[in-house]
Amino acid sequence: MSDLRRKVVMKGAGSLMGPPQGLPPFASSQIPSNSSSGLVHSSDSHSKQDDLSAVSWELYFESKESIHGRTVYRLNCPNTNNNNYLFLLHGAGLSALSWALVAQDFRQSGHVVAMDHVGHGESDPAAPDYDYSLERLVNDCKSVIESILESEDAMERGRVVLIGHSLGGALAVHLAHLLPKHLLAGVIVIDVVEGSAMQALPSMRAVIQNRPPRFRTLPHAIQWAKSTGYVRNLASARVSIPSQLREVSTGEYAGSWEWRVDLIKTEPFWKSWFQGLSDAFLRVAAPRLLILAGTDRLDKTLLIGQMQGKFQLEILPQAGHSIQEDDPLNTAQKVTDFLRRYRPVVPSQHQHSTALPTAIVPSVAPNQ
Repeated sequence: MSDLRRKVVMKGAGSLMGPPQGLPPFASSQIPSNSSSGLVHSSDSHSKQDDLSAVSWELYFESKESIHGRTVYRLNCPNTNNNNYLFLLHGAGLSALSWALVAQDFRQSGHVVAMDHVGHGESDPAAPDYDYSLERLVNDCKSVIESILESEDAMERGRVVLIGHSLGGALAVHLAHLLPKHLLAGVIVIDVVEGSAMQALPSMRAVIQNRPPRFRTLPHAIQWAKSTGYVRNLASARVSIPSQLREVSTGEYAGSWEWRVDLIKTEPFWKSWFQGLSDAFLRVAAPRLLILAGTDRLDKTLLIGQMQGKFQLEILPQAGHSIQEDDPLNTAQKVTDFLRRYRPVVPSQHQHSTALPTAIVPSVAPNQ
């Protein structure tokens, strides 16, 4: 990371104290009540020096394309000999741009691909069926990955690292079981654990309904996110929050901004997203990294697995639920260190076989 970008990220981070964000974990007391008018206005509490303007994805990614109706952001690895892919999967209600501040550092380990799930960001809407079933979401991810790999020459495919946050972490785990073992280089899950997720579900409806339904302008939304701790890092909020909203075109609130995803409509699928996740994570046939905001999030299954050395655990206690947004510098460091330890084999320029690499070469042998 350049010194200039590091200063921007750190300036945007500000204080890391505040309520966590995401679905789940999420406490019902951690989001301020709705405005009685249903419209959040500006606040005088923020610093006059804060720049609350929205930032384009182009500051962080090189290209954007649509694959099977899913918007995909890409950033190529500068090492022409490294043809591995890091697929980034975001959480419910968020977008691919929640990965913006870590993408530049991730690219040192492979080509970065961040996709918007159905109905999120700029991807096709989920209406009219609003199908957010685990099967549908996992198959969407699989379809995008296959399309990208098949569009490349076999010599350039390399291997795949799946990195997911919250719901995206669950998708990464289940997707890992569908990919050929020789293709999967690793799975990284960020702040989602079956036990704590299932415990949080009963309160989620109240939490979501307590969130402001709309904002007068994008700067108001960005300010709300930063001041409440929904996203603790202003630099991330400026790029990720606008992608979670859409402008209202008609009616009383025309010109305001409302949430793209009606999370209440996804409620029938919440339990299935996380049920059985811990066992599925431990059965992944590749190196595994779990990054959490606190050890209290570990359930019994993962606690035992961690004591048995079945996966690498990292704790970033100063971050909220959206760890990669709140603490991008340390998140990037943990991920790159992990990938350096369990480095995927990349094809040599002198190889002529069209077969994909079938081995992973760890600097230190993992405990299985």
